[in-house]
Amino acid sequence: MRRIVLFSVLICGIAAGAVRADAAVNVDGHGRTLRADESIPSSDSDSPLPPPQLAGRPVLANRPKLHKRKRSTPRRVTAPPAPCTEGGGGYWDGDPHQPLSEFVAVPDCPDPVTGTRRPPSPTVPAPAAVPTAAEVAAQIWFWETLLPDPSLATSPPDGGITGLDLYLSIGGRQQVTFDVPALGYDVHIEATSVYDVDWGDPRPDSSPHGQAVTEDHPNQGGPYPTGDLRHQYIERGEVTITVTQKWTAQWTAGGESGTIEDRLVTSASRTIPVQEIQAVITG
Repeated sequence: MRRIVLFSVLICGIAAGAVRADAAVNVDGHGRTLRADESIPSSDSDSPLPPPQLAGRPVLANRPKLHKRKRSTPRRVTAPPAPCTEGGGGYWDGDPHQPLSEFVAVPDCPDPVTGTRRPPSPTVPAPAAVPTAAEVAAQIWFWETLLPDPSLATSPPDGGITGLDLYLSIGGRQQVTFDVPALGYDVHIEATSVYDVDWGDPRPDSSPHGQAVTEDHPNQGGPYPTGDLRHQYIERGEVTITVTQKWTAQWTAGGESGTIEDRLVTSASRTIPVQEIQAVITG
């Protein structure tokens, strides 16, 4: 009987100590902690619940839920199944474009007889292509030759006269040769040229000596009266004559020979007056 009474007293003491007015709490249907003297608001109330106190510490009401961002995992690259590879090597442990990836070196496999590591196989570079004689000649033609510029002289020397032939003489060398050793070849080049003449005529015609341009003229013309490079103007004024010297190369090298079709050019210009002469009859 005494045991029953003592047990009842103990139970009542525990309950009395737990239910204190300043520390007892209630929990509403939303999981919010309330003091014992606070009432649970109705579900249709719009007023926010102030943060209550529990055991001297504030309890947050309506605490927002935090969403953690999922960390991206780099793409894994399968490592080689063997612990070594012939000649050595390695692999990327992860995506090589990601900062978390890492290059893992794989050692060379040991020699099956001696058990020692074998030196890596030497990389033998591919043999360089040997240029042909034509290729060497073309390179010399475009990069190593220095071709002369033409010069111009007219007859009459002070300019042209409308209705009369103007004779043109071209100076400078028309043929040059080059001998250049290069890349195992002794290259010999003979360069020859022809001339294009733009007469600068504002009113050209279709007559033999009235065309605007004389093309591929084979020689350097000459002065009056024997030169064959001439032009007639029918309008006075100032004109600019331009001579373009077009060069072609014949080459020999290593027992071979050929022609370089791509021409190089040099040029020169001269500006002259064209005058008009009128006859005056005096009495």
